[in-house]
Amino acid sequence: MICESCGMPNPSDQARCRYCTHVPPELRTPPLPPQPEWRLTGRTALVVGGAPNVRADVTKARKLRPGAVMLGANDAGALYREIEQVWTIHSECAAAFRSRALGRIEIHTACERPGMYDADWFWVDVPDYEAITSGSSGWAAGLWARHLLQCSEVILCGIGMTGDPMRHARGYTANHDRGPPTERWRHDAQRAIDLGLTEGITSMSGRTRDVLGGPA
Repeated sequence: MICESCGMPNPSDQARCRYCTHVPPELRTPPLPPQPEWRLTGRTALVVGGAPNVRADVTKARKLRPGAVMLGANDAGALYREIEQVWTIHSECAAAFRSRALGRIEIHTACERPGMYDADWFWVDVPDYEAITSGSSGWAAGLWARHLLQCSEVILCGIGMTGDPMRHARGYTANHDRGPPTERWRHDAQRAIDLGLTEGITSMSGRTRDVLGGPA
């Protein structure tokens, strides 16, 4: 039989041999990054973005929840050494995020995202693919922490989605030349709200606080 994947004789008598040994390594599809088995079940998480007021948000949130674990979105590892796990919808920028981080970070993304092979971890069973892969990595990181890492409470810090989307905190580098359109963010936010995905997620500032409310 002829392998449908590589066009060469298939000694295994199967219709496809995508990873068969006679395919040159440079032509083989790379294996998917691993799916994480660990969770933060029951923990409170501060999810850190890159807005200019992020440090003020984090300071206030730490006073409210001193035992919270810190997670990040995109380049947030460059702001806080405590951040070791980062969610992004721009996994093609994973190498840049790692190089700028103050400590060692691991990059999480959703399956089938561009650049997903550069991530350390990928997630298949996302609560809603559109809501967690579009609009804003910070917004999506809140959903990641709540539903995939199973945190009982998530507080967004420096993810206000207010003002100029190209202005960021000192030390945080934008990975794009324009921010997500306000209309797109509002659409994705409303979709997540309508699906009941934002329960347990609050925000310290900005439009996200207007939509989600602040932590008690």
